[in-house]
Amino acid sequence: MPTVGDLLRYVLPVGTVPGSASTSLASCPVWPPDAFAAAATLVERSACYTRDRYSGRGLPRGSGARWSPYFGLEYLARTDAAGARWRSEMRVPDEAQKAWETIVAGETDPIGPETSDAVADAAIELLAIADEACEGIGFAPEHPSPITSFVLEEHLRFVSRTAAASVGAIPDVRVSLCIAVPHDRACVQPKSRAAQVGCAMRALSHHVALLPAKHEIETRWMVGDLDRAQGPFNLLCVPFPYRMRGDAIEAGPLVQGASGAGHFRVKQTWLPEKDKDRVAFVADLVRELVRVSEREVGQVHGVVLPELALDSPTVRGVAKELAKLPSLELFIAGTSAIYPKSGAPRNLVFASLLEGGEVRTHWWQSKHHRWRLDEGQIRRYHLGHTLDPARRWWEDIDVDDRQLSLYVFRPDASIAVLVCEDLARIDPVQPVLRAMGPSLVIAVLMDGPQLDRRWPGRYAGALADDPGSSVLTLTSLGMMERSVMPGETEPRQVALWKDASGQARELSLPRGAHGLVLSLDASREERWTLDGRTDRGRTVRLSLGAVRAVAHPSPPAWLSA
Repeated sequence: MPTVGDLLRYVLPVGTVPGSASTSLASCPVWPPDAFAAAATLVERSACYTRDRYSGRGLPRGSGARWSPYFGLEYLARTDAAGARWRSEMRVPDEAQKAWETIVAGETDPIGPETSDAVADAAIELLAIADEACEGIGFAPEHPSPITSFVLEEHLRFVSRTAAASVGAIPDVRVSLCIAVPHDRACVQPKSRAAQVGCAMRALSHHVALLPAKHEIETRWMVGDLDRAQGPFNLLCVPFPYRMRGDAIEAGPLVQGASGAGHFRVKQTWLPEKDKDRVAFVADLVRELVRVSEREVGQVHGVVLPELALDSPTVRGVAKELAKLPSLELFIAGTSAIYPKSGAPRNLVFASLLEGGEVRTHWWQSKHHRWRLDEGQIRRYHLGHTLDPARRWWEDIDVDDRQLSLYVFRPDASIAVLVCEDLARIDPVQPVLRAMGPSLVIAVLMDGPQLDRRWPGRYAGALADDPGSSVLTLTSLGMMERSVMPGETEPRQVALWKDASGQARELSLPRGAHGLVLSLDASREERWTLDGRTDRGRTVRLSLGAVRAVAHPSPPAWLSA
């Protein structure tokens, strides 16, 4: 059975001092995310945080003590003060070193139920101290510390690509905050909120999250220009395409074997046939909707289009055009591409940070799960002319190289984007999403009406409960209209908003309108970790302050037809 020593040597293969010739584990890692990675991995692997001694109910009668020291007022004061000193002085506090020495002294302990209480106590305390030392990390806090300033500088250097990584710098700050812990052993990322329900690792920390090694899924954390972050965040939702012909979905080859399933592909027949016309076609539409929206809300900060709205060349060109709009910070769109590794189609979300008239940086995130069309969906979306309802049809896409990206768009607030099925499927994205706790999750869909009683409402509600994120889903009007029988009233609920209040808002697009502009208001709320530590009201909660419908002032023939 692996021991505590085996785990420490695995997580810290070069020792606790990066760049040193020694691989000694005698001293506590000086970089708090490294110490957090080691302690949190031990706590997780041993599952010691579930022990009854940490329940807060006190010790059994006859134990010689009336109350457990975990997690009492003395513990809370000690971990808070030690973390604050580590944060400000960039020196390992005595409390952290003592906890580390206790862990190392128990290196022969098996990992699991046999891990001693002394080692478990020390691991949990070191986790808490390192977490407190990381307060504000990954953001641009009002009162920066040496740690937060260093990490922010690393992020901005990466985005600007103006400097190579220096000796001792974080190897890839987007993927993990660790320096001594390799990415293929464990990753540590900033987080926006601690879960308030359940007895889980993600409820043990406020500021950083322990994530799996970057094998099955790679997480990325990015920071934008927060100097422009003032007031509500106004987000323009464009449910494009507005119409979808029946030939937009075509049958592909059948699966080899007895299942009788087949593959299908989505053809973006709503875009102009000539590639050179596509950028202007989309950019002109969005630009006009932004201008109309600005008359309503003053500034538009973000634009989002649904799943597969654009293709890869078009989305890049549209981003460059939209970057010329001075107030726009963020452009998100579902898109398609061909994956160079396999030559197969990809279903992705494209996101770009816009600043100073240009695309400052951009990223792609592939869909993690294939859409399966069954008989009910084939009939509901009137696709029986191209897909045999007696078969199951799987989306023909490559799902390799899974990633999840989070973007800091306001002080202490982050956004994550999911593509359709990834909202509903648990693995691999949901565990890391819940651990990092984004303030806002946007799910771009190719789906029917966004009703609270349908599947998007159910799964959005799960994230609104744990970790407490606000969730926005957006589908295209074209796909939604395909779910209607001739003569029936057409649904118009293109979007759904759900947050921790438990209430859902179905957002309808009025006839004659071409977009919805949402004003998202930020407020602060206090959260606690499983061991009783407060975040002092630092957590940002986003609420839907206003929704306005906007229409193109002079719609072209294709839009008004």
